[in-house]
Amino acid sequence: MYTQKMDAVSTSQVVCSDPEVHGGDPCFAGTRVPVDLLFGYLESGDTIESFLDNHPTVSRHQVDILLGELRALASRSARRQSA
Repeated sequence: MYTQKMDAVSTSQVVCSDPEVHGGDPCFAGTRVPVDLLFGYLESGDTIESFLDNHPTVSRHQVDILLGELRALASRSARRQSA
């Protein structure tokens, strides 16, 4: 699902941190929606679609890029540990 190649957009263009917004917690760029909120939805069994329906300022593209980057990070970490 998240294996598709994303546009040349980095996580830093999808996630931002501003001390004036949620005390500097990472938020989806251009919104006041904390990234951690997405993980709370997923941990409680909700879907990405449910999250997006309740937070329309966040785009599916932003979520896909974030999850794709996290997947790549986890994969690199696992390879380093097995080397």
